[in-house]
Amino acid sequence: MRFNKYESVVILSPKITQKAKRTFLEQVSPYMKYMKIEELGIKKLAYTVLDHDEGDYVVFRYCGNSRQNKKLENFYKAKKGKELLKYIIVSRED
Repeated sequence: MRFNKYESVVILSPKITQKAKRTFLEQVSPYMKYMKIEELGIKKLAYTVLDHDEGDYVVFRYCGNSRQNKKLENFYKAKKGKELLKYIIVSRED
């Protein structure tokens, strides 16, 4: 099975507890191979999202395939509106 390189950026609620954030990061890991996580912290949003002006940004760089990405997107959709405000998954060329 061939793996491609991807990047996913999630914006979590700025009110998320460290325990809930750690749980979220652990739940994401089965969908990604060779993952690198970069926590960027709380930043001001360009516009209000679900009544929030700020969000806690996390960037995942990983290898995967379209099947894994579909499962990851379904996971994100299930979490959206709770601790997850927004997300995006993009293919990387590097």
